[in-house]
Amino acid sequence: MDLKDEKKISRRTFLDYALGGSIVVSALAVLGSIFTYVYPSRKEGGAEKAEKVEAGPVGDLPVGKAKPVVYQGKNVMLMHVQAGFFAVDMKCTHLGCMVEWETDSQTLKCPCHAAFFDYQGKVISGPAPKPLPLYKVEVSKDMIYITGLA
Repeated sequence: MDLKDEKKISRRTFLDYALGGSIVVSALAVLGSIFTYVYPSRKEGGAEKAEKVEAGPVGDLPVGKAKPVVYQGKNVMLMHVQAGFFAVDMKCTHLGCMVEWETDSQTLKCPCHAAFFDYQGKVISGPAPKPLPLYKVEVSKDMIYITGLA
């Protein structure tokens, strides 16, 4: 085969192919993002598949106190009040800030925009549109367990 027999691509043709290819790749990326938004992946586990997580001994959490616990990758506030043990998601339903336990008022407070929640996650005041998700708490043999969404 002779080198003169091979077809040469001009610079303009090469740039046309490169531009066309980049447009196709960009369009596929946009379509992929739209598809992922419209049809999100379904993850195994999560709230549907509850697991029992040990949160600590009863003696470590006196009445009126609270402590953060990680449950299935989520930050959960475990509280001990006169009515018993309660656990709520720490992510504020307004803008996703982490709520803090106010020992004096026995409420949860969002430090970002001053939303207040009771120990069951119900909105007391502030801009939060929904209550905090509540988790089931069990006490067995002097141990506290979080067992899933309530």
